[in-house]
Order: sequence, then structure tokens, then C-alpha cells
Amino acid sequence: TARLTGAVRGANGAPVRGAQVLVWGTGLAARTGDDGTFALAGLPAGTHTVEARAVGLEPRRAAVALASGRTATVTLAMTRAVRTLD
Repeated sequence: TARLTGAVRGANGAPVRGAQVLVWGTGLAARTGDDGTFALAGLPAGTHTVEARAVGLEPRRAAVALASGRTATVTLAMTRAVRTLD
């Protein structure tokens, strides 16, 4: 199995606290801590899509290559606010 660590950052580079980070098709997800970092273990090897979601921000996706017995790292920048209705 593989491991994925990383960070979620806002438009100004500040950490995004409490963002949900998931790897599509695995059923595995994590929340970012106060410093915007996360860690997921037990992931299958191969190329996967990782997605970060946070209230008020547009979701961000990236492709990651995971190798068995290794840790991959990714940083996701959530720079666009979601339009809201009055």
C-alpha cells in the first residue's frame, strides 16, 4: 500500500483548516489540521485523483502517482471562492 501526505493552501498561501481531502475510488478521506496538512495511508498503488473541498472555496483536483511502500506528497492551492447566492 501507498501513503499520501500534503497540504491545502488558500489564495494567499495560508493553510486551509478543516478541508476534506479524498482519493477518488478508494473510499479514503482525511481532514486538514490547523496547519493545512493531511496524511492518508493504505492507498492502492497507481495513478489516482486527489480532491480537496472546503466551504466557500472551489474544489481542487490533482493527479498523483502512488507507489507501493512509498509516500507521495501533494500541495493543493484552493484559490477561487465559490459564488454564493444572497
